[in-house]
Amino acid sequence: MDLTAAEKILEVIIRSPDCELEELVLECPGLTWNQVFAELDRMTRGGGPCV
Repeated sequence: MDLTAAEKILEVIIRSPDCELEELVLECPGLTWNQVFAELDRMTRGGGPCV
């Protein structure tokens, strides 16, 4: 099963809660910096995790 961008990001955040944006991007090689940033923006506006 393929994970969504949000699922990939959450997986990394759960594994490394103190990670920075650059580290998060490196841990999600199938996503661009813009995709990670846009998804984080969407998630945080909905009350999700902050990086």
